[in-house]
Amino acid sequence: MLKREKNRIAAIRRDRTKQSNYGATLFHEVKRYDGEGNLIETITPDELIARPIGVERKFNTRWEKRARHAQLQKTNGEGSLEDWSRIAAKVNNGSKVRYTKG
Repeated sequence: MLKREKNRIAAIRRDRTKQSNYGATLFHEVKRYDGEGNLIETITPDELIARPIGVERKFNTRWEKRARHAQLQKTNGEGSLEDWSRIAAKVNNGSKVRYTKG
């Protein structure tokens, strides 16, 4: 057997192994807590795998995606832009602040 054939067979075997273990390595148990540190729910990897991917957020055009990513980057994915703007202004003025939603 040629070296190239052996390498190809080995690559196919590795790919098959990756695919069979894909869900086990990609998805982990998720625990959700409330603001006081109490456990709300535990989501198993099987439940995560069963969920549809990308159904809740659809950004059809490149510009919609850019706008959404810019918005998430500014707020770190948390809270509204107005809240973050208020805090940023206080921080720029030298205040020490603690962010709380609402």
